[in-house]
Amino acid sequence: MYEFESRVRYSELAEDKELSLVSIINYFQDCCTFEAEEHEVGLQYHDENHTAWMLINWHIKINRRPDFNENIHVKTWAIGFRHFLGERNFTIKADDGELLVYAYSKWAYVNTLAGVPEKSIPQEELDAYGIVEPLQAEFRRDKIKLPEDMTAVEPITVTAGNLDTNHHVNNAEYVGLALSAVSSYLNAVPSSVSEIRVEYKLQSVLGDVIYPFVSVKDDIIYVVLRDADGNSKLISELVIG
Repeated sequence: MYEFESRVRYSELAEDKELSLVSIINYFQDCCTFEAEEHEVGLQYHDENHTAWMLINWHIKINRRPDFNENIHVKTWAIGFRHFLGERNFTIKADDGELLVYAYSKWAYVNTLAGVPEKSIPQEELDAYGIVEPLQAEFRRDKIKLPEDMTAVEPITVTAGNLDTNHHVNNAEYVGLALSAVSSYLNAVPSSVSEIRVEYKLQSVLGDVIYPFVSVKDDIIYVVLRDADGNSKLISELVIG
């Protein structure tokens, strides 16, 4: 289990002066990478072994997004490993212990040279992280079912600013691209996003053109990012209210 404290910066805010959805994901990513570095199984370790943890999906629930300048406590812990898969919980809490944001995630341990999952996770990493009891909360693990009637919106070209150390679109940046495709829908509703589910399907690299498709059903906004051949790269579901 790993935890760090921070204070919400101006650069992390959405237009409503609260921590943005992308910044929430960045905090979660930072938390688990800090934990890896503390246990000496971080960036250098993975570079030397040509491995990486690749995110498969999120389910993030939001009780309240932190305000500007608010102190927050970000925590993560591993809740299970099986073959090449790992599962993690995350939380963001206020100084008084109020649970602001919490999440479930699934990851795959992959060989970055071959681009395929490893057969198993090294014992060194299993020992480093251990396993802690999962958060007592309901998270969905089923696949997102997209509506049949999806509307195409303006294509997006991947820039250098979208990339991370793995040389493909960062997990948070991917969500940012999906949110940009539905910005007009989000601006039209008075309530904020209370849940977000994301499935990462295919990586995107510099210069790729991404084709977003959108559908709004009652209080749910669906976004799928596709390539030119119609293959899904990212699928997301945003619950409003």
